[in-house]
Amino acid sequence: MAENRVFTVWDYVVFASMLLISTAIGIFSALKHGRTGQRTTEEFLVGNRQISAYPIAFSLAASFMSAITMIGYPAEVYNTGLNVLLLNFTFLLTSIITCLIYIPLFYRLNIISTYEVKLLLVTFSVTNFSPLCFLFL
Repeated sequence: MAENRVFTVWDYVVFASMLLISTAIGIFSALKHGRTGQRTTEEFLVGNRQISAYPIAFSLAASFMSAITMIGYPAEVYNTGLNVLLLNFTFLLTSIITCLIYIPLFYRLNIISTYEVKLLLVTFSVTNFSPLCFLFL
């Protein structure tokens, strides 16, 4: 027996409200901060180092889950069942480790990205060669 899997009116209402709320947040943020907002990458990523590492860590952990994941995950659960929810345990574990160990360490070392760690640890030739290894391996 085939199921009819189409959007109902309530599905469209939820989807449209999600888009409208996201758009409203973006417009509000742009108008509130204007040109006095973040000017550098450091201001954007670490709040110009005026807040502690933990809010930044949890913000980054939340941003790991992309919009595609937010939209596609319920459909995946619907199609395959609740077994896919086991992925939440690994996501939770890696988020906790990242938030409690890596982000505070990077914050204390005044490092913004993992690429800066690579620059500190390896020589110039290895730094230029590693992207090629990533692309071809």
